[in-house]
Amino acid sequence: MLRQHEWILRRNGFGVDGADRILSGKLILPRFQPIDYSDIDSIWTMQVDPLSTFEAYLYGLELLCTLANAYEKQPKEEYLTFGIRIINSYVRFRRNDPREIAEFSISTGLVNIIHILHLMDEAGLSFSAEEWTQIQAFLRKDADFLCNDEHYKYSNHGIWQDLALIELCLVSDLTDCEDRFLSTALRRITNQIHNNFTSEYINVENSPFYHYYNLTLYQNVLDILNQNTVIRTYVEQNAEFNRAFDLVNHLLTDGKDVLYHMLRPDATLPCIGDSEGIKINRFKKNVASDSVVYPKTGLAYFRCKNSFAAFKSGVRYTGHKHYDDCSFVFDYLGVPTLIDAGKLTYEYNERTAVMHSVLGHNGVSRVGKNYKIKRDVNKYVLPEALDQAGISAWETAEAYDYAVGYNYFYHEDSIERHFLFVKPNLLILVDNIYDPAAVFYIQNFNFGVDFVPKDGQKPTTEGADFVHPASGVEVTLRQHRQTDGVATEFGNEATHVGLSSVSFGELLHNYNVQYKLRCPPAQNRFITTLQAHESMHGADECHLQEVTCVNNLLTVTYYQSGHDCRIELRLNQKQVKHQVL
Repeated sequence: MLRQHEWILRRNGFGVDGADRILSGKLILPRFQPIDYSDIDSIWTMQVDPLSTFEAYLYGLELLCTLANAYEKQPKEEYLTFGIRIINSYVRFRRNDPREIAEFSISTGLVNIIHILHLMDEAGLSFSAEEWTQIQAFLRKDADFLCNDEHYKYSNHGIWQDLALIELCLVSDLTDCEDRFLSTALRRITNQIHNNFTSEYINVENSPFYHYYNLTLYQNVLDILNQNTVIRTYVEQNAEFNRAFDLVNHLLTDGKDVLYHMLRPDATLPCIGDSEGIKINRFKKNVASDSVVYPKTGLAYFRCKNSFAAFKSGVRYTGHKHYDDCSFVFDYLGVPTLIDAGKLTYEYNERTAVMHSVLGHNGVSRVGKNYKIKRDVNKYVLPEALDQAGISAWETAEAYDYAVGYNYFYHEDSIERHFLFVKPNLLILVDNIYDPAAVFYIQNFNFGVDFVPKDGQKPTTEGADFVHPASGVEVTLRQHRQTDGVATEFGNEATHVGLSSVSFGELLHNYNVQYKLRCPPAQNRFITTLQAHESMHGADECHLQEVTCVNNLLTVTYYQSGHDCRIELRLNQKQVKHQVL
């Protein structure tokens, strides 16, 4: 059934317990609670919310992944025989049901089937002749689908398509595997890297999670190329494929370095874009200790001993993109202090639309409305729109980090944010707004879960004070120019403002504060400071004293470690001067 198989993609599944529950009549899928089922044939037409996610895992045959994982830990033949039942049932369903199956599910489904086939070979199990004929036809049909470039996705879905085609080369009954499946996969992998990563080796899917996820997929590509003799020999005989192999190696080296900069101090991912706050364990290394800016991608990661900040402005691809240009997140003493609302689920509805909108992020927007990003059919930003958002200036130093972001996606207006992080606890925001029309702009802040107004005081037009009772971390927000109004929401289920999510499907409540500023037919600006501090005030913390702005010279004075200090920010020249007095 299989030929040389030194390497098969192994995925985690849910182990022995999950497999036993499947055998007992429980549908066990990622991100879902167990679901009762009466017989295998009945599961393929189930409808469970969120439906698109449910079908992605169901038709991706994640059940097989769990059974295979369990068998490798505890080789009970029953796990494989039940897997055979699932495969036969699914093949019958696909033969008789006309619905379209997403390319992602087709790819992952094939990978999971091949893993079961491999284990069947080891255990001396096989399908009947009739069953194997049907399965071969099924594999061939799906392989033809994946080989068709019209169905190819330049995203992590595409890498799954290529992995499936590579693994299909292990199935001996499928003829011309190398010349068709393998060559197609290797050709596209090279293009994937160029399309899906910037020149700074950062994935373009707008989320730290998808940077990590794409790296894991490319690591799988590298493993199979390295460890399977048949495939490795084929690659070595072709100069183009060797270049693809070298490119994957280079990507993984530099891409992993980027990943370490993305991580919060506890090695979890910040919830930017469609990310979840998962802890990264696969690529073992300490979290990066220095700040770094990736201007071509539009990302800045600032950190010191007690703090972490991520600033984002720029887009190349709209997949997994939120309306987060010129926005930021900030942690102090390990506490998520200013947060991104997160994705919640992949289902698009009124709730997720708001959470993904400008109101779900710590940025500035025109009357709280989203902007439009011009893109092609493959979700890539059109060339004429590529420079509508980005980072135009930056500096990292021992005492401070600085970045300037811009957002021109509102077309007739412009937003420019000066983001200055004075280590370890002071953020200075200068938001320059130009609009030829007299409209309101919103400066939006989403405070971390469990932060509450200090002493029960409501935010005012001059500022707000919040405290995190469990840790004692406090946040003092001050507006240093007059604002035209302030609104506060907390977990509003009607407007969907003040909602956030760290884990898939988990809805949390947090405070949202919106400052309003009327822009005349000229320039206006917010000048805002956010000072995080321990309730007992740490010895190395900054203590803000005064903020002035005269002739585009912003001057900030503060006290730190026994010294008076001053920051001068020349807004028109984008220059920072720091002095210890």
